[in-house]
Amino acid sequence: MSNIYFLNLFFFILLIFNGINLKAADCTFTGGGDGTSWTDGDNWDCGSEPDPSSDNVIIPASFNVINDGASDFGFENGNDLTINGSLDMEGKKIEMKDSNSFLTISSSGTLSDTKELFFNSGGDGLIELGATVEVEHLKTDDSSDLTINARCINVTDKLESLSSSEIDGTGCINYTGSDGNFVNTGNGIFGCTANDINSCTLDGGSSCSSCDEIVRAPDSGNYTASNNEVVCIVGSGSFTGSVSVDGNSNTELCISESITYTGSLNINSSNSTVNNFGTISGISLNSNGNFNNYGDLQLTSLTVNGGDFNNLNTSGTVDITNDFIINNGADANLDGGVTIGGNLTVNSGGELKLDGTYITISGTLTVNSANSVSGLGSSSGCEGISFGSINLNNTNAFSGDVDLCNTTDPNSTPSVTGSTRCVCTGLLPVEFINNSTKADYENKRVQVKWATAAERNSASFSIERSLNGFNFTGIGDVVAAGNSEDINNYIFYDNTPILGKSYYRIKQIDTDGSFTFTSIMVQNYEDRQSSGSMLISINNNAMQLNFPEYVEEGQLEVISSTGKLISTRNIEVNAYSTLLKQRELSAGIFIIRFRSNEKLWVNKVLIE
Repeated sequence: MSNIYFLNLFFFILLIFNGINLKAADCTFTGGGDGTSWTDGDNWDCGSEPDPSSDNVIIPASFNVINDGASDFGFENGNDLTINGSLDMEGKKIEMKDSNSFLTISSSGTLSDTKELFFNSGGDGLIELGATVEVEHLKTDDSSDLTINARCINVTDKLESLSSSEIDGTGCINYTGSDGNFVNTGNGIFGCTANDINSCTLDGGSSCSSCDEIVRAPDSGNYTASNNEVVCIVGSGSFTGSVSVDGNSNTELCISESITYTGSLNINSSNSTVNNFGTISGISLNSNGNFNNYGDLQLTSLTVNGGDFNNLNTSGTVDITNDFIINNGADANLDGGVTIGGNLTVNSGGELKLDGTYITISGTLTVNSANSVSGLGSSSGCEGISFGSINLNNTNAFSGDVDLCNTTDPNSTPSVTGSTRCVCTGLLPVEFINNSTKADYENKRVQVKWATAAERNSASFSIERSLNGFNFTGIGDVVAAGNSEDINNYIFYDNTPILGKSYYRIKQIDTDGSFTFTSIMVQNYEDRQSSGSMLISINNNAMQLNFPEYVEEGQLEVISSTGKLISTRNIEVNAYSTLLKQRELSAGIFIIRFRSNEKLWVNKVLIE
């Protein structure tokens, strides 16, 4: 044998022992075959059905792929699976089998009908915020890590974290399997090391802990928290049932961040505590215990009969449609603002304390006893109350220089001991006329517009954007008019819009730092620069249309080969594809024409 042979053999062995990965190029789904089938090689740019043991597999955002074969997928040898579109596993298994293999499900990705999703031998994964995942059995093992930022993925049968593996992130798991199928003996699921589902919230972003009973939204049941019991509502979605917080000691209800609570809430005991990190909406709240708000409150009315009501959310406001009443023996401590559509009444023996914030009242402010309303002054910001009218039954009702202002006629605001008059500019808010968004595809941007009818000491507007409607980030600022009684029109352009659905709001900031928000605006933005065509597949008397971009709705026309219009109808899509029952068509060639608001696609199909 020659020296060249031994030299080549040496380098080959060296490559193996140094763990260099000689893996194939990416195999990306293009839909060039039937448009949906995993096993159709014409659908892939690599020319054949991908092999998970030797190919990196990529499903772009514009495609819905179906595993129409009989095989499970086992990714190994450092090969990855990236799902930006949709993958329907048809009841099969996906397994990441070694430390160099990685599963990514992006914010636009969907994984459905998956029997098992396993991460073994250091194979890792990331499920991004906005992704949709539904599996029967989820397992991490052998030092594998899975990061879940989506809210929430669905696990319907069995959930396991074993042998130094970990499930973490800021998202959550909606687990509907039995308690016995929950096994948590690894490094933990979202930091929980207990091998007991009743001790784990399965919510990486939740502030609820030490739960004795866990309720997973969406849910509509009826529950009671009794002595020394902590009931936690976790997961994601709506809770429409009822909770009674009873008991004589240490009774607690905790509502986590991604919950919208629209059911009935009864706080019956002075030793009861409610901690709200989510959104409570559309209810009339009567509290006899302690209520701590860290989230959002949108109430029809609020009556505090005993204990403390503490608004600790300084980045937003509490909205009360009708009246806010503080009765004898009750305290309302406000670190964040409150907006009241009706009246505010502080009865004898009740106390209202403001710390760096203010209250806006459309109706009447009534205070019935001395030293009932105070400004604490321990936080920066103005402490004041604006109102439509005022009724004071004690001239010493205020202390700590609480600022009072009649917003109908500031000059008519009375001079009251322990208060100032119309010093807080935040009590004279900006009056918004309208606000809206619009996709500007010609210039590849989103337009944000708003107008104000009047502004007083307005400093600026901050435009904020969110992927989920909860967590907002500032993307730009616009200087405000300052003081004006005229209509002012504003416009801002988001030059780096996010594909798909985004949420926008406008934060109006006064010169003293106080602020308010507009309503949230929802905007879909598509990749209108796509040059792809509409692909059509016929299967089992059904016709599937696959579009190169997100389509909301449009008109479908079926035309014969001779040019005769056979049928026309309007359909809603709201996706990248739609499946239609095939109308009665004889064999032959037909032209399918689909017209959306912005595009026209035409293709031919053969009916056999």
